[in-house]
Amino acid sequence: VGIITEGITTTPYAYEIIAGIQSVCDAQGCMLLISETDGSAKASLRAFNDFRRHRVSAILYATNYRKAISLPFGVSDTPCVLINCFESNVDRFPTVLPNDEQGAYLLTKALIGQGHRHIGFLTLSNNISATPLRNIGYQRAHVEEGLLVDKRYTQVGVIDQTDGRLIGGEFDALEERIHELLSLSPKPTSIMFGNDKMAMRAYML
Repeated sequence: VGIITEGITTTPYAYEIIAGIQSVCDAQGCMLLISETDGSAKASLRAFNDFRRHRVSAILYATNYRKAISLPFGVSDTPCVLINCFESNVDRFPTVLPNDEQGAYLLTKALIGQGHRHIGFLTLSNNISATPLRNIGYQRAHVEEGLLVDKRYTQVGVIDQTDGRLIGGEFDALEERIHELLSLSPKPTSIMFGNDKMAMRAYML
């Protein structure tokens, strides 16, 4: 079984993804082959072709954040599963996606349940498909509790490229964003962050 990854080796949850796949492969007596492409379309195509030459039984494709991707048309003759990504306008392969809307809804609901009424939310890029879904979940929890959705409390917390890929120094403006939130009136009593890396950086400020 071949897994093609797009930057997940640099994410906190990479181990769980690989370990989960490895455990199933071990139980089925399969060998796991891994290729990291770092988001390069040329490297992805080369990995697909290499795996197919090795006659892998299946290919898994995993990205480091929820996103639309475009796979080579020729891969459809090999069983393929997409992880954390999806093909736009086609539905060729089984797809495993996080429920970003429900996750943000439950997190916001839990904070409201603890008495917070002004919740800051520093999101990832609006170019990432997960961000608007999380915003919907955040807003839905407020509406259900009869609370005003004040857009001032939701801000993008990263600096990124126009395609949504994070760059070095993506958190350079994080301290400024936090100060902007804390200067609001009423001041937020809690802040949600777009990912673990952003939250850890905030703890270190």
